[in-house]
Amino acid sequence: MKTDLIIIEEKPIIPEEWDYDNSVTKFRNLFKKVREEGKKALLEFYIAYKILTEDSKKKIGRKYPDKNFKIYCEDIGIDKKTGYNWLHKYFGLPLGIVEISTIPQLFLYNIWNIPSGDNKEFYGHFPERFMYNLLYYHTEENDLIYDPFAGSGTTIDICNKMNRRYICSDIKPYRPDILEWNILKGLPKDLPKPNLVFLDPPYWKQAEGKYSDSPDDLANMSLENFYSTIENILKMLMTKNPDKIAIVISPTQYPNENHEYEDHIFEFNKMISDKYRIKMRYILPYSTEQYNGNQVNIMKEEKKVLSLIRDLVVWERKYDKTKTF
Repeated sequence: MKTDLIIIEEKPIIPEEWDYDNSVTKFRNLFKKVREEGKKALLEFYIAYKILTEDSKKKIGRKYPDKNFKIYCEDIGIDKKTGYNWLHKYFGLPLGIVEISTIPQLFLYNIWNIPSGDNKEFYGHFPERFMYNLLYYHTEENDLIYDPFAGSGTTIDICNKMNRRYICSDIKPYRPDILEWNILKGLPKDLPKPNLVFLDPPYWKQAEGKYSDSPDDLANMSLENFYSTIENILKMLMTKNPDKIAIVISPTQYPNENHEYEDHIFEFNKMISDKYRIKMRYILPYSTEQYNGNQVNIMKEEKKVLSLIRDLVVWERKYDKTKTF
């Protein structure tokens, strides 16, 4: 039986001698006290936020639990979103992006268009702003990100800025903090369960010969071998039960006599749809022209359009909602 509810069973009787001014005086003092206590509580909440977020974690000899702000919110009985709304309303902090105030700009829709890249001389570089948004929407502080096609190291750079953990590898590491590992041969030894796997593989046909001349290079394979290799990678990754899997890939429009169009995302979805469902599909238009004038004229004559996008799709693991623990 609950004892924290006051149940009034009878209709209250309003006394004839009720005094309006006296009632206002009594309740003015009562509500003033409530407001003052509320301000003290909000101030304590703001202090907790400052201490438990990344900027203050560098303090030495701290005498408070080593918990992040999300856990603190849960411990006091609210969710993190409510906590950020309080900080925005009462202290003017940016709504919804408090924990990563260094983010360049959030995309509010699923078309992520930028006028130019990061000016990095690395073929296939994934722009930093895209990675900021991917990690913001699909990970939490201290989550583990696994990237087996690390390339120029964008994942590492943004994980460091956003307080995410990472394991990044590549067959030919571009920098010393990338593990040398060929994902086609298997997973790194003792790889823990990732919260998010990010895959930015060599694009089939578009990247042909850009990275190597090896027939084992994903970009140089036949389409059949490309798909079977990607499927093997996904099967290996799913043994680790990552919470989410993200893949960025460009549809292929290769120059044969029919100018065939291959939308790889649909094939990838078939490979993992038993265990994972699509959380969101993002469209990433290219910021630079991908075709020459001759190609454009040919496609005009053939009444065909040219593709100028990449797909970024995030899948989340399916859970058995009927299972009880």
